[in-house]
Amino acid sequence: MNLDLLRPKEKRRLWNFGEAKDSKLKRILVENLAIALVYSSCFFMSYNTSQKVFLHFLKNNSNKPSVEHIQKPIKKKNLEEKITYTKKDLEQLITKYSIAHGLDPALMIALAYAESNLNPNAESRKGAIGVMQVYPTKDNLEFCGLTKSELYNPEKNIECGIKLYKHIYEKIPVQDEEMRLILGLAAYNWGLGRVLKLIKRLPKYSSIKHIYKKFPGETRHYIKRVYENYSKPLPI
Repeated sequence: MNLDLLRPKEKRRLWNFGEAKDSKLKRILVENLAIALVYSSCFFMSYNTSQKVFLHFLKNNSNKPSVEHIQKPIKKKNLEEKITYTKKDLEQLITKYSIAHGLDPALMIALAYAESNLNPNAESRKGAIGVMQVYPTKDNLEFCGLTKSELYNPEKNIECGIKLYKHIYEKIPVQDEEMRLILGLAAYNWGLGRVLKLIKRLPKYSSIKHIYKKFPGETRHYIKRVYENYSKPLPI
């Protein structure tokens, strides 16, 4: 590198720094600094003189620094291939987590078909996500130990949905299994809080048919779809 245009003191300081730091990157930094010093000194000259000095410096500098000299960080390719799930794969995952949480796999598969038709990319207008159409509320995410982005993972979504259904089902204060099943499905679709309030308002020995009629139309249609997928007649 030609440092002749620098003053002796500046040239000596830069040269010593470059020798002391025996690395390619440090030398490039020294070269860049030298150019900066020459360029800044041009401000104290006339326009024509400064232009000539700077152009002369660049012309005689045989080791012009450039970004090409600096090794760029290598971008790692994402080696993780996106997994494609078939409906059979999803049914197997539902079966696995249903058994783990003590639920009927056939019922949970029927629920998943009613929720999303087993579509892992499903997202409702209200914001429910994935196979089990889990709402990314703070309570749901904390309960499942997930972030919102993790709900887009089919396996985590399925496990979360099944855990939520089990939690809801256990909160239904009814002994009759058939009625409890219908109230559990209604709570998964309509909300646990609404169903618990409805139970409190109803007469103690209300029939399934009477309770079913109290649900909103969307929830009644949802329960009907689950039972159709479950291959069981709706007991009303």
